[in-house]
Amino acid sequence: MIIRSLISLGLILMLASCGEQASKTPEGLTVVESGQGNNVIVNENPTSITDSLCSKLYNEGNQLCREGDFMKAYDLFIKCNDLESNHPTILSSLGTTSHSMGKHDQAMKFFQEAIKVDSSYIEAYASAGVCLEMQEKYAESIEILKLGLSKGNQNQFTYFNICYNLSISYSKINECQLALNFLNEAKKNGFKIKQFDDEIVLFENYLKENCQP
Repeated sequence: MIIRSLISLGLILMLASCGEQASKTPEGLTVVESGQGNNVIVNENPTSITDSLCSKLYNEGNQLCREGDFMKAYDLFIKCNDLESNHPTILSSLGTTSHSMGKHDQAMKFFQEAIKVDSSYIEAYASAGVCLEMQEKYAESIEILKLGLSKGNQNQFTYFNICYNLSISYSKINECQLALNFLNEAKKNGFKIKQFDDEIVLFENYLKENCQP
């Protein structure tokens, strides 16, 4: 069974089937294909970007993400960062596009910089956690995801995302009860989109059948 994982940013990574059409989540996020075996969820509402040209470039970058062109999106986010530096949403977007291109070390530097700029920017913790998880660095993933969870103020999707990925990382180190506990937290969060509901059922069955402490 393929265990799918989620990630957020102003972009959020998750595994899904190829060729799927973009779909809206309840919080103004759009699921799009990354071309790297995982999909990206684009933040449609970067309201804290104040520079008008930067905002334009950011939106164009998001459109390129929807089209799966992460290299060009990255270039636009770099230009946006030059115009409005030290913005956690832009830095996290650079992290996620880097991750989507397989540049995981570079991605982590952007996520860490976003956290350094704004330690309350929960999406960067979630993004960094999944980036580490997908490199099989499960202990490090758990550490940063739990740190993000401790900050509070998560939106509904980000809370779901962190709990779900904590469940995956704990399952990978055979901490089965903790994996189930965090999966239950993700389930009772109330975030609803069929794609994720189906995934939770599959993953819960996987845990019960295969996770051995």
